[in-house]
Amino acid sequence: MTQKPVKHEGRRPTDVITKEHLEEFIATQDDFTLELFAYSHARSAGFNATHAGTYIDPQSGKARQFDVQANRKCGENLHVFMAIECKSLSPSFPLLISQIPRIQAESYQDIVKSAGHSRNSVVWEEASKLRLQGISLYPANDYVGKAISQVGFNGEGKLHSKDSEVHEKWGQAIASCNQLITKAMSVISFPPTAAQFSAVLPVLVVPDGTLWVANYSEDGKLMQGPMQRDEAQYFISSIQSVNATPPLEYTLSHLHIVTTTGFSHLLERFSKDGDDAVQLSNAVY
Repeated sequence: MTQKPVKHEGRRPTDVITKEHLEEFIATQDDFTLELFAYSHARSAGFNATHAGTYIDPQSGKARQFDVQANRKCGENLHVFMAIECKSLSPSFPLLISQIPRIQAESYQDIVKSAGHSRNSVVWEEASKLRLQGISLYPANDYVGKAISQVGFNGEGKLHSKDSEVHEKWGQAIASCNQLITKAMSVISFPPTAAQFSAVLPVLVVPDGTLWVANYSEDGKLMQGPMQRDEAQYFISSIQSVNATPPLEYTLSHLHIVTTTGFSHLLERFSKDGDDAVQLSNAVY
């Protein structure tokens, strides 16, 4: 059923919100439906998923709420953790990701290596970090995002852009990853076997039809686009310091920005025999 637009001419901030206004908000701007989509699809894909839990922001020290956290074992000794945030965008105000070829130094993936056994249910081997350089989910020379703009018309009918709301959302995905890195450090296997390896990925989910990319050369020449896509990888190189003994630093190299269709494909790639799971398994063993 198509939601009829509600007219807002002459409305003031002090005006009463009606049932019709709330229905319009739910249909066009509410992130909650998108969160439930991500949560249910992660569970259907074999992930252990949690919706609307809390974490402690490593920067502010304050409790914050995440949209979805999910993890699964996708190989004999390989695990993936995802911090998933959702932003309900419209085709009239979509995302444009500006991309250039990825250089070799940006082609890496950090992995948490944790103990494969325990003593009295407590991990007794210290966790460490393994960096996959050049052998990762992010090959050199592939296009990678370096700028994000949300583009639309302003009240005067002129094109304008901003990224503050989306930036806040993917910032929450990064902060949520800090908690998942801590969980990855404690992964053990039952019965005790070899060491375990975990990848931690921040993910931003947006509706279908709201993600565009434009590909540039390194000197700024537009090569392709704009083009609609279901996934883009955005380089962030975010260092996460985990409060542990000894401390561990894990760098989140990329943010995965996906539409709802792209999110389903991302989950499939981390199934037991999925392309990304197989690639990481081959790299760490």
